[in-house]
Amino acid sequence: MGSYIDAKYVYHGFVRVPSGLITTFDVPGAGTGGTQGTYAFSNNADGAIVGRYLDAAYMSHGFVRTAGVITSFDVPGLQRHAGL
Repeated sequence: MGSYIDAKYVYHGFVRVPSGLITTFDVPGAGTGGTQGTYAFSNNADGAIVGRYLDAAYMSHGFVRTAGVITSFDVPGLQRHAGL
């Protein structure tokens, strides 16, 4: 589990299963400009992956990916910020 950056400097998430198969993913709504995209930070024993993504306006949001389903969220009451 982690993130990689492509030739256009856009970030994408990936997960590798024990058999070696690698699946890439992007959070719906993640930006496609330089340094935007999906940043996967951590996972647990059940395979849930958490992280953040930057949208096209460079606004930061959180996400959790469980069994291939991605749920994005913003923490209530906290101001989102632009940039890394």
